[in-house]
Amino acid sequence: MDRFKLGQSLRKLKMEKEKGASALDLLKYLLIFRLFGQNIHQSLHHQFSPFIEGGKNQFYRFLTRPKMDWRRLLYRTVKSFFRIVSENSTDANQERYFILDDTMIEKSGISMEGISRVYDHVAQKCALGYKLLLLAITDTKSTLPLEFSLHAEAGRKKDFGLTKKQLKDRFTKKRSNDDCMKKRADELLKEKPDIAIEMLRRAVKNGYVAKYFLFDKWFFGEDFIKKVRSIKDGAIHVITLLRNKTTGFMVNGKRISAKVLIQKQERIGFKTCRQYKSHYARIKAEYNGIPVQLFIIRYGRSSKYEVMVTTDMKLSFKDAFERYQIRWNIEVLFYECKQHLELGRCQSTDLNAQIADCTLAFIGYTVISLHKRFSDYETFGELFRDIKEGLLELTFIERLLPIIAELLEKIASLFDSTLDDLLERAMADEETRQDLERILRCDQDFKK
Repeated sequence: MDRFKLGQSLRKLKMEKEKGASALDLLKYLLIFRLFGQNIHQSLHHQFSPFIEGGKNQFYRFLTRPKMDWRRLLYRTVKSFFRIVSENSTDANQERYFILDDTMIEKSGISMEGISRVYDHVAQKCALGYKLLLLAITDTKSTLPLEFSLHAEAGRKKDFGLTKKQLKDRFTKKRSNDDCMKKRADELLKEKPDIAIEMLRRAVKNGYVAKYFLFDKWFFGEDFIKKVRSIKDGAIHVITLLRNKTTGFMVNGKRISAKVLIQKQERIGFKTCRQYKSHYARIKAEYNGIPVQLFIIRYGRSSKYEVMVTTDMKLSFKDAFERYQIRWNIEVLFYECKQHLELGRCQSTDLNAQIADCTLAFIGYTVISLHKRFSDYETFGELFRDIKEGLLELTFIERLLPIIAELLEKIASLFDSTLDDLLERAMADEETRQDLERILRCDQDFKK
């Protein structure tokens, strides 16, 4: 964790100590708590209680600080990741991709700030919570969360799916315009495609470069692709799926819907890709004045068609298909953050704390991803379990050492001596000195 220079990031972002423990200590403890699947209250009443002074309120204050720029902290953490990789690896210059997707953050507390019933596309039903929109970046070896936003859904009746009493009981908070969290709170009711473009522009401004932008078909819209292509003079290409087959494209000077193109292609025939057990046709077209390639795809014996759209006119079907599959990395990221890093488990009514909680999960994921990058672990879960076991051993040793010190003092007093004298005699004996060194290093060989 020290390699990420989180303390330096906190100082540069002016996120240092207010009251109680330092911001860096609080941040590290909060990251460790979630590795054990515990909230602040549980952690302070179990194995971490001997090591933390100041009580739980210092943690709650830290999570809700209005001037805490969690967005920039996450950016700096990811930047540190790539810096460390470039310093220690020969494969640091691999092709990068931006990935966009959202996920359901389900909640049970009806009084949370900005809470609403949102539609879960996976479960095909509405649930209480937030939608988390994430922009990630990947070099195919590691997929990292760059930045995110939380969203509510007002619904057709503009009642957020809540009763009048529930709306009244929701937590509210006034924020000044110079608070970092004011903008995050304002994003709750903004359209996700608009926020996605803002995120992409910020990512480029912060020095992140990717050749392709991969996103789900739900984000496909008239202006979305045009806005993406306007960033960095068209340096970022799009690969996505078509949402609505009635969408029109200009082909050979005529406006034709994707549905009609499919019907025409059925008469002409398709090429076969044995590697991916699919049949496809490649069509060059324009969408709102932007040159695009359309790949009409039918998998196996299915009668249904998908239409893949890319602005890179040089990509073959195989290359476009393989690149788009990289988009699934973000689903793995969501799963692992929810499964192992408590993403979305925060029950605070304050939106500041909700955003802090998500950021901590993503920072933790970035730190652990670095360990996975330079180790032989095949899965995130396997690495997570080993890190957790290591921390358990560390907390056990930290608890044990004061007991050993007290025991040695008692023994020294029996011999009318002091602990310093006892240790000095022990260090004078070579074999005893080596044993003590192994104890202090928590050497595994000594335990055997």
